[in-house]
Amino acid sequence: MRINNAPQTAGFIVDWEKGLVAAPQATLPRYEISFHVMHQRPSDYVVYYACDPATGRGYVYLPGKGEKFYESNTFLIFRGIEGNWLSATRSWTEIAKPLIERAKAEGQASQ
Repeated sequence: MRINNAPQTAGFIVDWEKGLVAAPQATLPRYEISFHVMHQRPSDYVVYYACDPATGRGYVYLPGKGEKFYESNTFLIFRGIEGNWLSATRSWTEIAKPLIERAKAEGQASQ
């Protein structure tokens, strides 16, 4: 990803430096993660997240053309790589784990 023609390798959720990766195992739970973008309509940017408990590796999917959330996501942020899986950052995986566990305990997490 480039901003003002400069490569962006650090990210909060996606490890841009690793680039596109193969989809995680289909048996891994996938979670819909929404990020609220203030003062915008639509206001939510939605990705899918999966984590392999055996390796601790997290994955992020950016919905692709024709998929749910593609239109609203690309209205907010168009990356040009929608429809692909990417590696999640270690910090995001560490943040996501307790949030998913709490949502499961409260009956709010669906796979």
